[in-house]
Amino acid sequence: MKIYKLTCQYCGKDFERYWKKKGKPIFCSSTCAGKHNHKKQGVEINCAECGSVFYRAQSMLHQAKYCSKQCYSKARPSKIELTCVCCGINVTRAPSLVNGRVFCGRKCKAIVTNEERTQDLTGKIYGRLTVESYFPTKKLGAYWNCRCECGVLRPVKAQSLTNGNTRSCGCLSADLASLLGSRLGLRNSKMGNQIRWYVNFKDKEYRLRSGFEWIYFKYLVSRNTPFEYESEVFRLANGCRYTPDFYLPETNEYVEIKGYLTDRAAHKMDLFRMVTGHKLTVLYEKDIIKLLPQGMTISKFYKHHKKSPLPA
Repeated sequence: MKIYKLTCQYCGKDFERYWKKKGKPIFCSSTCAGKHNHKKQGVEINCAECGSVFYRAQSMLHQAKYCSKQCYSKARPSKIELTCVCCGINVTRAPSLVNGRVFCGRKCKAIVTNEERTQDLTGKIYGRLTVESYFPTKKLGAYWNCRCECGVLRPVKAQSLTNGNTRSCGCLSADLASLLGSRLGLRNSKMGNQIRWYVNFKDKEYRLRSGFEWIYFKYLVSRNTPFEYESEVFRLANGCRYTPDFYLPETNEYVEIKGYLTDRAAHKMDLFRMVTGHKLTVLYEKDIIKLLPQGMTISKFYKHHKKSPLPA
């Protein structure tokens, strides 16, 4: 069998191999091949520990700090010095073992736990939770019945209340998820927003959901009308949440843009008016056409204004 003498195209090392690929880069190992691909497709970064240059893909820049595991282990301390929350004695712990409060031993932990059981939290407010009464249980630690702003009553551990880990019955995370989904969910949609209605206005990027919203956005900017786009998530009945499209502070009203109206959307808007008492105006296609200049159709407006910049 013929042996080929080759040279690695990344590190320049000479090596021998029984085969070679014609017309393709030659590397002495998979490590050199990976480094070559990172250098070809990635961004140049300096290691925070040794200062050497390495390359990472654009999607990995948020966590690219060290060039290797060795540099990562050197930069990360093996143990950190902390203070016991009970007696104040300094103790050392590995970073992986630090989770919440730190105690020097079981006695200090038992002392704090007993104090939490005897400490009266009735009437205190933690986030959206208001403590109503003590909840007897055989579990370790004290539990208290807490009433959430949405009306749900549930037992919560005293430690979770005092250190801020629990601030609601679960509705807060649902609200944040709804707000995040309303702003970023279009990136994961299979069919929606294929045209990608982006608008950069006053150093901020707006990701709109339809061409009708884009036309109304342009209309408000041309009239110098102050507005907010999807600024607030409203919690309605039975876990229902609703996010209006636009809010106009001058008239204190919300505007919803609809190409067509479904039964679910109509029910949400009626529930929003009934629960909050706010004024909600719904604009349909015929209303959007009235906002266009005279003699201008929607398709012509798209072509004429699609690439025109907005005033800063």
